[in-house]
Amino acid sequence: MSATKNGLFFSDWLRKNGYSDQLISKYRKSGWLATLDKGVMYRTGDSLSSFAALSCYNTQLNKKVRVAAHSALELFGYNHYVPMGKPLLMVAYPNSTTPKWMSNDSFDKTIKPFSTKMIDTPQTSTIRIDGVDVLVSSPEQAFMECLLLTPEQYNYMDLYYIMEHLTSLRAEVVQTLLENIKNQRVKRVPYKLKFVFSEIFSRFCITPPQTAENSLVPTGMPEAPQIKGQRRRIWQTTRMNLRGR
Repeated sequence: MSATKNGLFFSDWLRKNGYSDQLISKYRKSGWLATLDKGVMYRTGDSLSSFAALSCYNTQLNKKVRVAAHSALELFGYNHYVPMGKPLLMVAYPNSTTPKWMSNDSFDKTIKPFSTKMIDTPQTSTIRIDGVDVLVSSPEQAFMECLLLTPEQYNYMDLYYIMEHLTSLRAEVVQTLLENIKNQRVKRVPYKLKFVFSEIFSRFCITPPQTAENSLVPTGMPEAPQIKGQRRRIWQTTRMNLRGR
């Protein structure tokens, strides 16, 4: 039985590869396999890797679960968070219910899945991490996923600091995402924070998407303000606008 180091075995995949229920039970009783959840096992003694687990899940069961939001940005070198304690791994899952094994605390990172169908064809790439292939959201989509998870997972100041590091996004990809995202809330967030997010539009010459809320906004955003040295004033202005003053 070939195995991904520190990864998982799924019973459906084992059966398809000729391992009977009796043989799987024998492996478990002998201590060679340990049970993580119903139908999910790992090799006894392995230190479970969250990346290896996601890779096994996608490969063995033909899934498309991906590392997303700020976790994807970190993999592309856009570091913003300094983890305190166990790192958090944001994972985008296409269905409303996520597998129970993802909530297990045995992994090297805390896996936090979230359901999203905000775009029909996600912008993704595959990255080799610790010897396994991991599906990851593109930096452009990862930032949109951060918008989707605001304010539950990220606050608005988090988004501003994340955006500051996004100096090499592909303008055409950002434009395509903005035009095709189904979630209207994601499209509206930049306009609720226009004093901050005007920079991302002007930096990449992006045309703002038209929504019911901003249909009267002229095409193109105002020229980016001089952000450096004015963060406090900009944030205070943004807070006043969010309160409707």
